Amino acid sequence: MLMVLTRIGNNSKMVITGDPMLSNNASNPDQNGMKKDPHLNLTVGTVTYNGHKLYELIAERSFGHITSKIKNLDSIRVNIRYLLGYIPSDIEEVNGDINMSSAAVIGKYIELFDKGKIFESNFAPFKCCRVHNKKKDYWDVPRDEKIRRFVLLADELFYIN
Repeated sequence: MLMVLTRIGNNSKMVITGDPMLSNNASNPDQNGMKKDPHLNLTVGTVTYNGHKLYELIAERSFGHITSKIKNLDSIRVNIRYLLGYIPSDIEEVNGDINMSSAAVIGKYIELFDKGKIFESNFAPFKCCRVHNKKKDYWDVPRDEKIRRFVLLADELFYIN
């Protein structure tokens, strides 16, 4: 939008006009994110580390077949796996807030990933990440501290534009 201030004598008024350089059909990047490689997938698994149950987040990208000169092998499929991090899977709620549960947080992570808002670059070479992903040992703390850290991660996910 273009804002124009006009002044005639003692009277002035603000006129808002459309910008001819912008398309009316352009999407809002804050709502839609970047386009994402259609072959980039998020795999969510579960692991146990020192008695803590965690979701394991892995980004995967398969590339086409590469011809091979190895006997009895026609082609090789290349699959790149990138460990993003871990999120506790055993938190049901924090202070009565059901949105602060493991299920809600992992759901938000998946939603952001699908919209292309986790990676800085959604096409190879991939550049990670807008979210501060955590390693396993980050969550190997007493329950009160784990919940405090979990809330910080959840806040970060829920406030990504």
